[in-house]
Amino acid sequence: MIVEAERWFKLGDVKEAPILGWDKSDKRLCFYCGKSFAKHGRCETLEVYYVVCPGDYIIKDVEGEFCPCKPDIFEEIYEKL
Repeated sequence: MIVEAERWFKLGDVKEAPILGWDKSDKRLCFYCGKSFAKHGRCETLEVYYVVCPGDYIIKDVEGEFCPCKPDIFEEIYEKL
């Protein structure tokens, strides 16, 4: 299967994806990477929103929705064309 994907590090990196920022004063730490939520994004779909950590890949699925994927998982599953 061929997918479109881009790496995300900060707001604006993946122009087509609807990634929103968190409140810059948010002091909570991410369960996945341990960094402040202020450095993260959130990718909203019709059903849920996903936390986007700096360095995650943003994948566009066949229905045009976007979701993040951790780099180690992405690199294990997909190969670059």
